[in-house]
Amino acid sequence: MSRTGPETRSRRSKPASAGRLPARSPLPRCVVALNRPIASAPDAGCSHLEWIKTPSRHHGPTTLTETLEKISCLRSLVVHEWSLAGVSLPKQHAYALQVDTSAHGVITRPFRSSGILSTLVLARSAQGFQARLQGKVRKLVDTMRSRRQLEKAIRVLSESQQLSETQAYEHMRARATTLRVTVAEVSAMIFEAHEAMEKLGLGRPSAKP
Repeated sequence: MSRTGPETRSRRSKPASAGRLPARSPLPRCVVALNRPIASAPDAGCSHLEWIKTPSRHHGPTTLTETLEKISCLRSLVVHEWSLAGVSLPKQHAYALQVDTSAHGVITRPFRSSGILSTLVLARSAQGFQARLQGKVRKLVDTMRSRRQLEKAIRVLSESQQLSETQAYEHMRARATTLRVTVAEVSAMIFEAHEAMEKLGLGRPSAKP
C-alpha cells in the first residue's frame, strides 16, 4: 500500500514551479508546471503550455527577448531530455521531415475539418511571421549596404576635395536636399562617378612617397 499521510498529500499537492524543476523531472510534474499561469506576465491570461503553443500576435513571442524567454522556459522544463519512447516511429519521421523542410503545417490522415482548419490558421500565422522577419532582414541588409557606401563616398570627397568628413557629409546632405533625393542615393552617385573616373584613368593621381 502506498503512503497517504498528511506529509505525502501536502508534498503532492504542492505545485511545481516551471523555472525550478529538477533535472529529469517526471512527466506529471512537467504537466502541472505547464498548466500553471505565467507568473512573469499575469495579464497574458494563459498558461505556460498555451504560451508555448500559441503563434505570434497572440501570446507568442514577438521580440528576440520574448523568444529567448520561451527557449529558457523550455530548457527549464528539460524538454530536450524527455523520452520519445511513447511517440511512434512514423510520427518521429514526420516531425523530422517537417523540421527539415521548414513546413508551416502538416495534415495527417484521416483528414478532419477541424484539424485542417487549425493547421491552415497556424501555417498562415507562421508564414506571415516569417515574411515579416525576412522583410526586416532585407531592410537591415539595405541599411548596412547604404552605410558602407556612404562611408566610401565621404572618404572619396575628403580625398578629392580636401574636405573633412563632417564637411563632406554636410555637402552630401545639402545636395540631397537640393535634388530631393536621399543621402544614400547621392553617395551612390559619388561612388559610381569616382569608379568611372578611375576606369578612364582620370582619377586623382596618388601622391608619390
